[in-house]
This record gives sequence, C-alpha cells and structure tokens, in this order.
Amino acid sequence: MSTNANINIFNNQTLFEDTVAFKWKADQTILELIPFPKSINDKLTPQNHSGDTVYARRPSWVQSQILSNPSVGTQNPNDADFVDESLAAAVYASPTGFQPLKQIKVPIAVNHEIRADVEVSAQRLSQSLTREQIEEEFLEPLFTQAKEQIQVAVTLDLFTAAGNTLILGSSGNGYAADVGGALASAKALMTQRMGTTQLAKKYAIFHPDVFPSWFTAAPANYNIGLDPRGQQSGGGFDKDIAGFIPKEAATLSPFTIPAQFTLSSSISTVTVAAPSGSVTNGLTSWASTWQVNLAGLGSGYVLAKNVRIGFTRAGTTFTSGNTYNWTRPTTAADLGKVATFVVVNSVTADSSGNATVTLAGPLIYGTGGQANVNLTTALPTGANAYIIGAGASASIVRPIIAFDPKSVVGVSPAWDVPIGTPWHRTFKAGGFRFTLLVDRFPGTGQTVMSLRGLFGVGQVREEGFTTIYGA
Repeated sequence: MSTNANINIFNNQTLFEDTVAFKWKADQTILELIPFPKSINDKLTPQNHSGDTVYARRPSWVQSQILSNPSVGTQNPNDADFVDESLAAAVYASPTGFQPLKQIKVPIAVNHEIRADVEVSAQRLSQSLTREQIEEEFLEPLFTQAKEQIQVAVTLDLFTAAGNTLILGSSGNGYAADVGGALASAKALMTQRMGTTQLAKKYAIFHPDVFPSWFTAAPANYNIGLDPRGQQSGGGFDKDIAGFIPKEAATLSPFTIPAQFTLSSSISTVTVAAPSGSVTNGLTSWASTWQVNLAGLGSGYVLAKNVRIGFTRAGTTFTSGNTYNWTRPTTAADLGKVATFVVVNSVTADSSGNATVTLAGPLIYGTGGQANVNLTTALPTGANAYIIGAGASASIVRPIIAFDPKSVVGVSPAWDVPIGTPWHRTFKAGGFRFTLLVDRFPGTGQTVMSLRGLFGVGQVREEGFTTIYGA
C-alpha cells in the first residue's frame, strides 16, 4: 500500500518502522529459530565491535525428590480421605548420590558483526518516497545481503556445536537406516538426556538436496508422538518428521570427514594415553570443554578442528556393545548411542604420535542422580578412539542439524552509533538488534545507507543437539 506521494517515509517514524518490520519478516532465516532472552539482551550495553563475551545460565537437571507411598495400594480411591491418607503415609527419597545444585554460567561470544551497505544520493533521500520505493531501492538490497551473511554464520555455529551424532548407514553404533529413523533416535536422545518434552517445538535443518536422496521410497510413519500428522513417502513429508519441523538452509555446506585413524583388523591403533597434569580424560563437574591424551596418531598427524570422535573399550571395534555410550543423568542408564565429542582446535601429533586434544561437549562421569552426568566412568587408559562416520578414505557428507531451541541462546547488543551520524534508527526483530544509518562523505556527494548489527549464538544444553551425517 503506497503512502501519500508528498510524504517522505524516512521522516515518518511509524510508517518507516512498519515498512522495516514487514520487509525483515518477509524473508526468514535460521536466526528466527533462535531465542534471544530478554533477561540477557536487555542488559547489554551498546557496542561497536565484536569479540566480547556474554554469560547465559545453563539449566541443569532440576534437583527433585521422589514421592513414594508404600500404602497407596491399600487405600480405596473412592474414599474422600484417600488423598490425605496417601500423603500422610508418604516418604521422600532422593536418588542415590544426588549432588547439590550449582549455578552454571556458559560463555557466549558476540563473535559476528554484520555490515551491509547500499549507495544512495542525498538528493534521492530528500525526495518524496513511497513505502514500495523504500523497500525496493534500500531495504531489499540491504536485507538480502545481511541475511545471507547471517544465514552462513548461524548455520556454521550450529553445525560445529557439540552434542549427539548419528550416521545414515547399515552397521555400527549410532547408525540409522534413513532420515526419519535418525530423527526419531535424535528425539529419544534429547528426551532422555535433556528432558525435552514430546510436544516441544524442535527443528531439523537440511541442505535442500538431501530430500530426493535420503528418504526411503516406502511409506513410513515417523511422526511418533501425540499428534501424528501423516506419512513420508517417496521423498516427501507433511508438516514434521518425527516431531521435527524441517527447515532448508542452502548454506549448510557438505562436510568432508577425513579418513579413519589407522586400523589394524578394524581396530583403531589410536588409544587413550594415561592422564597427565591437568589432562584428566574426563570431568567430574560441568565445563564446556575437556582434554584427553591420545597415542598412536603417527608423527605429525593433524587432527582437524570440528572432527567428531568417539571411544570404544580397549581392543574392540566401533560397533554396538563396544562403545562408550551416552547415559541418562538421573539413572546412569546406558542409552545405547555412542558418546561423541567435537575437536575444538586442530592439533598436530608430536614425533612419537602423541597429542593432547581439547574436546566439546563435556564428558562428565559419575553415578546416576548427579546433575549433568553423561558417562559412568572416565575414559580408561588403552581405550580406542575413532573418527565418527569415517571410512578408509576421506568422504563428503551432507549434515542435518536437529535441535531443541531451548538448548541455544542468541545475544545481540545494540550498535553504538558514532556521535555526529546524520541519521540512524535501531530496530529489534525477535531479540536480534540491528541499526540502519546514513553516512555522508563531504565533498564527494556520496551517501551510504548501512545496516549494522552484532550477535552471537551459543549452546547452553549440548544434550539438545544432534548432527546427522549422510552421503
């Protein structure tokens, strides 16, 4: 709808803000799937650079007590005093070894700075401009450029995040036959490790070319839940897959998995070496990363950043029954899926083939009922290490990222506009802040309209992330 031809929309704040809001929402990105909590973002001071760190609270397993009533079976449910009698006979019992709750703060880096510019003339800005002209000449090119940058940045952040890893294939621990089965396993892991509820909104981010190659031809109902919505057949889907809302992301690039560590009769020759100094081969309380000593890599071997590795019992292959698996924190029950960890920074083995590797997410060992526990034991010396999804040679996979949005937090401070800037306005879209400003260059006649923004995306619950590998 056009504005009055005699009105310059830049000078009408309400009309301009409505136009910006409409145009920004018209082309959604992955950013719109990320929560930006007011409790964090409203406290941030304006900045003009990236690199600062913000802290978000990590929700741990809630400390609770179990109400047990040995006499419940003897009461008459129709008795008016049934409830009172049951409560009177109840006793409270805590899980064995339950630790006191601790407040955990997770660092989130404001590591992305977005800038998009479009050249304009001061004369044009002073003319009467309709809403449609503002959209086509200024907002469309600015928002298109900025959102492409945002999509790339957020996708990379999510792909390199720690969490569960599943593989499309036919054998080995952590494998699934097809996408639907893998997402069903991802949902089970999130539910058991994090406490995600069955109907909680969850997302699965795909590269567009996976749909024709990854779905089975035979119909299969993977919408397991209280609200099944249809079947997948011949590469299609209705509204969700195993409870995940599918989203396409062309910027979710294929990923190269390096060749497997040297194998001897299908058993990795890379082993866990003894702990030393601050390297403990595991944690007893939560931390975002941990370190492990590895031996047998070979002189000068480079273990690349973002590679995922898992571990098996000494002298065993990477198959079910041999791997160290994720456990449920409240009970320490084995969940049957290999525990996987992401290499934080590339590391080069020394001349003896040894290296200390920093990994995320955390390996926290202990008994059931302790907050955040995910393995029952530290990795013993002699355990074997494997690269997740790797074969005899390097291979390319197209990942799917499945996650619960409650496990990730976005932070976005306002842009600190320099004094003397001729014109600027700051907007907030779902918590993400960006500033539109006009900068003039004296003597050149050149005027630039810029979009500036700062943000970061970080994990607060690695248990709510699953990366799925497939060919």
